Amino acid sequence: MAQYKFTEYFEQEVLRKRRNRRRLKMAPYKNLCAKRLEADMASPKWQAVIAKNRALARELGISGTPGFIVGNELVPGWLDLNG
Repeated sequence: MAQYKFTEYFEQEVLRKRRNRRRLKMAPYKNLCAKRLEADMASPKWQAVIAKNRALARELGISGTPGFIVGNELVPGWLDLNG
């Protein structure tokens, strides 16, 4: 990591941890076992899948969700029924 990026890194980590806590709190409402979900989220197998998807998103210039590729065009954000 480049120097002078600590704040950016720290903020990303804090946000990631908050999102994970929310997911775990919501698990029972989705008929999921929170402990199993937490273990699955930490699994090297799924971390590799996520890393691959993030790399592809960076390559395609997708920085958030939702994002759609329509033909050869990247359409960031949501689309209404008319596109």
